[in-house]
Amino acid sequence: MRLIPAAETEQSIRLPEIAATLDPNFAPDMLIQHGEIIAALLAIFAGVIGYFIREWLTKTRPFVSVIQTGGTSRRAALKVQVPDRAVKSSKQSNLCNGLADSSRLKDALSTLATAKKIEDRAQEVINLIDTFTMACNGTEASAAQGFLEELMLDEDFDNWACTLMGKRIITVPAFDMAITPLIEISEESKTRGGCFGVGFPRNTLRFGRKLDELPLYKTTVRAFVELVCRLEYQKIAEVLAAAKTELNKELSLARDISLPLQEIANENSQWSLRIYVANLGNAPFLVQTEADLEIKDKSGACYKATCFLILLNKNQDGEARRVKAETPLVVQSQADETFDFVTHKTQQELEEGGTIHAMFKAGTAQCRVRFTVERPGQFRRQRVTSTWEKFVDTRPSSV
Repeated sequence: MRLIPAAETEQSIRLPEIAATLDPNFAPDMLIQHGEIIAALLAIFAGVIGYFIREWLTKTRPFVSVIQTGGTSRRAALKVQVPDRAVKSSKQSNLCNGLADSSRLKDALSTLATAKKIEDRAQEVINLIDTFTMACNGTEASAAQGFLEELMLDEDFDNWACTLMGKRIITVPAFDMAITPLIEISEESKTRGGCFGVGFPRNTLRFGRKLDELPLYKTTVRAFVELVCRLEYQKIAEVLAAAKTELNKELSLARDISLPLQEIANENSQWSLRIYVANLGNAPFLVQTEADLEIKDKSGACYKATCFLILLNKNQDGEARRVKAETPLVVQSQADETFDFVTHKTQQELEEGGTIHAMFKAGTAQCRVRFTVERPGQFRRQRVTSTWEKFVDTRPSSV
């Protein structure tokens, strides 16, 4: 049995008296009521704190990265005025599609892509032709065969040579039937839409594409392949000399085409950013269909443009088809997605479009994208911002 000190007993006895002195309406039961209220408030407070802790633990944790920047256009049917020089050069070209004074933007971009490919690769193909020709004029036939194989493996030479031969721009001499074929050839209708297999010692290459759809092309390409299988080097050299002459012409025309068409492409293109998002959280979230592109120059000045969401839907061949999103994109927990954000306005429609394009070409600016994600819960919306990346064209092949 514990003995209560007199002082403590006296204080406990006097507490109600003291409280009554402070509050005339005081009743001893009020102490119990106040304790219950405090306990209830503590329980509510603890619940609120627990809820916020749970929200923090389950909040969206996306990893966001801009993996590609460049220009694109979704206004393919738009009519554009093509300068006379580009119109004339495109009509003179045997490799580029001819354009009219008023052409669809889609057609102008297609011709531009071909012209830029010629600018990028024609000289390299011409050098391969020269290497083969020098080997033919020498004494080592095996070296000539190796250079010919390397040349025919080049996809651009394949495309250009078959086009020029198919259009009868290049004449292919008749092969000598008295010469026994040294290289096996085969016709492959199920490969590349129709092509020829050429069995060089090191590997069997495919030459031609979609020849089953172009019977006239197929006849001429077959004549060239027959020369190759018999290794009639002098006749092959004649064909390649004609191809070199045509490629030099095409290179000159491509330079006249690409500059004015590139200006048209720039003015009518929209900025496009390819975004990679990984959901590192435990709950799925939605990527909303609108975003903001921010561009910052060296001085710190910032330019903004609103964007819309583009989904990358892959077809059976694995090629991505770009489709404008009508609803938010779902990113599952512990999963990732790749998509594009494209500006609503073209470069010429943006208020500072010229300035932005100049910074893009010079590589003197940085860019980032800001968009909203939404998840289940009370505080569902969250603003996500990527890191600053250099604002330059990072596409594998650009127009």
